[in-house]
Amino acid sequence: MRVKKVPRWVGGLVVVLLLLGTLIWLSGRRQQRPDRLLVLQVADQPVYVNEAMVYWRLMQEEFERLGSESVWDLEILGASPEQIALDRVLESIVRIKVSQPLTRQLTEQEESKVQEKAQQLGNWLGADFMEMHAIDAELLEQIVEENYKVYCYEQEVQFSAGSNEEEINQRLQEQFANYDYLDQEYYLSKAMIRTMMFYTGQWVEDQWVTYSEAQKELIHEEAWRIKRMVTADNFVKTAKMYSDNWTMADNPVFSYGAVQHEQSDYGYVYRGQMEPEVSEAVFNTGWGKVSNVLETDYGYLIVYVMAFNDAQESDYIAYEEQLAAAKQEFREQSIEELKSQRLEEEWQRLETESDVQRFGVVLSEYIAEHTV
Repeated sequence: MRVKKVPRWVGGLVVVLLLLGTLIWLSGRRQQRPDRLLVLQVADQPVYVNEAMVYWRLMQEEFERLGSESVWDLEILGASPEQIALDRVLESIVRIKVSQPLTRQLTEQEESKVQEKAQQLGNWLGADFMEMHAIDAELLEQIVEENYKVYCYEQEVQFSAGSNEEEINQRLQEQFANYDYLDQEYYLSKAMIRTMMFYTGQWVEDQWVTYSEAQKELIHEEAWRIKRMVTADNFVKTAKMYSDNWTMADNPVFSYGAVQHEQSDYGYVYRGQMEPEVSEAVFNTGWGKVSNVLETDYGYLIVYVMAFNDAQESDYIAYEEQLAAAKQEFREQSIEELKSQRLEEEWQRLETESDVQRFGVVLSEYIAEHTV
């Protein structure tokens, strides 16, 4: 049987097709390189995926540091943590870039420090991460240098406490006006109590988010179930077993007033440091008695009242000292808030005056493909 000979041109065509396919594949691979995928264009400064991935990893670390309860429960607010992280990454880079023309040159000593910090950043990111996303030492130095320059610029933004003294004093007056006419004896009257708390919400990014009415009703029923089984003798044991919080530490119900009793876990509390409704209920509950289930702004509370006591001389001294310290802390906080407000206004101005183009979908798709 004769084998039909294949014309030479057919073999050549196959080679050409294979070569063309390889070139197309290589071209596609090149287009996917993170140092060629544009995610931002700020004036004449392009930002590619590899640079954005450094910020993304740092943002991940920040989210992890804050913890799951604070960040990854953002779904409660109807928001996507991943999208919020992505938005913050892009916003951070924009602010870094638009501020660059206003920053100063670094000294030799600062440049040396930048190189040291860039090396530390590279060690933290790890060789595998850097290789995967085409990040090199030069890019890290650029990122660290730009961030340091903007940090210096932020410190130099004009802000004078003196020029804002009127606004600061107004804030102080609004925050502490009620203490000027307060009956200290009433505020400092004390109750020795032990507590159990059933929360009906949680903090999400410094915002208290209340659960649904159905969830609150279930928690309310559970609180009353516990109330029916609790006595003065088994109060602490029951609280530890069933409640969300059995101490007063970190319980916002007992942080109502600026002056707090020194014992924070359980023991004496001032009348004025409790939410007003809770204060009234506690002081109306008899000595040695367990209160009903008390509804508060943060959940349901059950209180065991062990004793009452009048204010001592040390309490009045503590009142004056804590109030003065609270006012000073609030003042410093107000100054920082005003400075942040000035910076925010400055960034918005710079961004408005700059030509900024975002291609967030590029970064979003890249992250989805290259991270777990």
